[in-house]
Amino acid sequence: MARTEAQKAREKTLAKARWDALTLEQQEAKRKIDRDKQRARRANQTAGQKQHVKDYMAGYRKDNKESIGAQRAEYRLENKELLRQDAENRRSSWSEDRRAQANERQLERHRERLEEYTEEEFDNYLSYKRSHGRKTKASRRLRVPKWLDNTEMGKINEIYKRCVVLEKKTGIPHHVDHILPLHGKLVSGLHVPSNLQILTAKENMRKSINYTI
Repeated sequence: MARTEAQKAREKTLAKARWDALTLEQQEAKRKIDRDKQRARRANQTAGQKQHVKDYMAGYRKDNKESIGAQRAEYRLENKELLRQDAENRRSSWSEDRRAQANERQLERHRERLEEYTEEEFDNYLSYKRSHGRKTKASRRLRVPKWLDNTEMGKINEIYKRCVVLEKKTGIPHHVDHILPLHGKLVSGLHVPSNLQILTAKENMRKSINYTI
């Protein structure tokens, strides 16, 4: 038998009165019981019920594809600036987070490797990094000749290694400089052993890309 509006109102009033009669601790305990019951109901939802909902939504989207597409297009048109700003914010925050995580992982691997290095291996590592970095940049600038073989590259690596050793011995920062700048104003050189020299960082910065005949 259906309840009348008066009965519903009376039950609601009684329920509120019973609630108001509870202490704060009792109210909190009842809320906890209600939350636990709600979690239990959600947990008891079977895989078949979930699949039924999934199938129903898939059928609904298929039967109403055009209307759903029209609604989405209208929403995108009306909120174009909002959606663009939201996408930029998410992309920016995602990129910063991922970049920070990647850098931290790389630093951690780097620290682990360096802990295993002997002093000589560490010097070789630094000289290789400096030489390889120079070679990569120079390659982009088309200043590495095609005839530069492994023997010549070995000589370049030795120069960078001597630079590292000299820097550690003196405590003064040193650079491997190109005698003829790779991109000078009047004359340009190549990234080859005969065009390399070791200078202090101060001297190299003062020299810049200039060359005095």
